[in-house]
Amino acid sequence: MDVARDRLGWRPELDQEWLGLLVSLYLTIACNGAFWRAFAASTDPFTAKGWLTAGSLFVAITGLQWLLLMVVQMRWSAKAILAVAIAVSAAAAFYMDRYTVYMNPEMLRNILHTEPKESAELLTAGLWLHLSVFAGLPIAALWRVRIVRLPWRRAVVRRAAALGIALTVTVAAGTIGLGYRRADAQPEGTALPDHAG
Repeated sequence: MDVARDRLGWRPELDQEWLGLLVSLYLTIACNGAFWRAFAASTDPFTAKGWLTAGSLFVAITGLQWLLLMVVQMRWSAKAILAVAIAVSAAAAFYMDRYTVYMNPEMLRNILHTEPKESAELLTAGLWLHLSVFAGLPIAALWRVRIVRLPWRRAVVRRAAALGIALTVTVAAGTIGLGYRRADAQPEGTALPDHAG
């Protein structure tokens, strides 16, 4: 009985940087289906260049998300900010997949100016089911994590190092991925899908 209670009560411990990286990986994998489908349709993913480009873009998208999350999250607000990022990304992914819309600034302006009746029509059972799986479960797992407390000097050094790593990896991977995309572009030029995130 005590063993079962210990296992059920077990909570993983992570620092903010690792937690942000795990959330970023989740967002890249679970909330960017439309991006990856558009990428696969615009290139041959079964070649060495296709794999390298896909891998580079995966790393760049994950790194950029990680970088942005680290800029806005503090120890006391980390879980709340990460939970909001998961919920918003899951909702955006649902609408991108269902209605083939892309979340760009113009689309966000349209959403903010939508009438309440029109908004209510978009809140379907499919959306709630999608959110319960792709946002509810990850957020529940997120709240089980204990964030490690570090002395402030060590926390600042760790955050600065993580920001530097994220920025370097994102720029390097983005450069590689986009470099191969340009090399493979047709004369007409097929645009890389712009709806990641």
